[in-house]
Amino acid sequence: MLESSDDRLQMLKSLGELVTVNGQSVYAIPENEYREIDLNGQIIESNLPAVICRTEDVSSAVHGTSVIAEGSSYTVREVRPDGTGMTTLILSETV
Repeated sequence: MLESSDDRLQMLKSLGELVTVNGQSVYAIPENEYREIDLNGQIIESNLPAVICRTEDVSSAVHGTSVIAEGSSYTVREVRPDGTGMTTLILSETV
């Protein structure tokens, strides 16, 4: 477990990149997990874009908040704080 907010920020600076959440630049680790979903024998392939941020940097993020990461525009579809000071924002690509 990371000990302090500054420790978390240093980790994000070294492993992540700057993204924009609701107009504010924050350090985050972008993810784009590949998933296969079985719908009654029909396999649907999908990606699950997300960013992992310090909770304090995205405390105002809610469903529909705008996010720009890796050159694409998204909206937040789910906010998942992990209880350790980090939050994963599950994203939907803005069309």
